[in-house]
Amino acid sequence: MKRLFIIIYLLQAVVTQAQELIIVKDTTDNFSIGLPTGWQFQREPAKGKFFAWQTDTAQPRFSGRCNLSINYVPFPNPTMEQVVTEVVNSIPGRKNGKLVDSGSVFMYGQHMVWLDVTSNNHVTDTPMLSTTYLSTDDNGCYILVGAAPQSYGASSTALFHTIAESFRHGDAVKEERLHLTFPATVNLRQQSYMENTEILRTRWLPNGQTIDNWQLAINVLAWKNSQVDSVEQAIATLNGSVLLQQPSAKFTVLEKSNTPGNIWALLQLENVKPSDGRQIAEVYYIVQGKTNFHVASASLPHKTLPAAFVKEWTTIFKQGQLVLE
Repeated sequence: MKRLFIIIYLLQAVVTQAQELIIVKDTTDNFSIGLPTGWQFQREPAKGKFFAWQTDTAQPRFSGRCNLSINYVPFPNPTMEQVVTEVVNSIPGRKNGKLVDSGSVFMYGQHMVWLDVTSNNHVTDTPMLSTTYLSTDDNGCYILVGAAPQSYGASSTALFHTIAESFRHGDAVKEERLHLTFPATVNLRQQSYMENTEILRTRWLPNGQTIDNWQLAINVLAWKNSQVDSVEQAIATLNGSVLLQQPSAKFTVLEKSNTPGNIWALLQLENVKPSDGRQIAEVYYIVQGKTNFHVASASLPHKTLPAAFVKEWTTIFKQGQLVLE
């Protein structure tokens, strides 16, 4: 019963080609960062610090593996020049400290300066590679430092640049989402939430039901920074993918709009038979936002959908709002 959402899984197989960074959010210092699958992390909000490290590393400051720290330093009205100068001037104070490379990027409307540095760990004397990213707001500076033994070579530096360029703070942390208002008669709870650099996914089930034993399931996804040229293109892609995997499925377009700035469709999928043999029927809502492409579904473990269910959930979906949060 875990393959609940047929269109969504088919789409995800097409859109997401590889494992992406998993997004972690720190609400105290208002930032988000993408971490590789399996990394652990801990926060020390009282100190304005965040640490992350590889799973096989016992401690976040352990120098034998890749690790990452994020510090927020209060600094009234800082300029990037001030911050960079202070960090660069500190490099000679490290044992064998040397600036190897530097540059700057603009990500999510944020100016970030990066510095690649070699030095020796002050505790173990291990030769280390580190990558520092600096970004400012009106009240201080975010300092991201990724570090690994020099024996890891260029691969660790490339990893730290990838991680750091997923960093967002302030309003840039917000994502466009489809917000739905559920009927009071259905007592839903959030069963799971996942966000990476490609998608956002939230799943709701009624209280008392599980992923292996459910009678109603709601799923909402957003593909980040994704655009479709027309509703017809989206429908044709979905229909072709569904029939390829489920030749006996019945795919119906209920309503659609292709007006510029108002691209959406309501779809019905019936007679679906996942690998566990239990039939599923679903109502789908797809809508193009300003930045993200959204898909919502309401699923029942039935061969077909009752007319009242279709009416209820198409109304709920059409009343949904695209919000930044």
